[in-house]
Amino acid sequence: MSKHVDISIVVPVFNEEESLTQLYDEISNAVLPGCDWEVIFIDDGSTDHSAEVIKGLIKRYSNIILLQLYRNFGKA
Repeated sequence: MSKHVDISIVVPVFNEEESLTQLYDEISNAVLPGCDWEVIFIDDGSTDHSAEVIKGLIKRYSNIILLQLYRNFGKA
């Protein structure tokens, strides 16, 4: 059975290692207190350390999901 959340925020990621922690912090500060929420990061084949940064966030926060694509698929 899946966990119920009030808000799912989907974030496409391509080579964003430097901004991911700040983005998560800003989302966290913007969500209403008491709201169950999650962030789904979709790594679109990044060639930097974006996936590693997200995995580090996952170790600290239980409301993050990472979906890694094996190559860059772009907007379509």
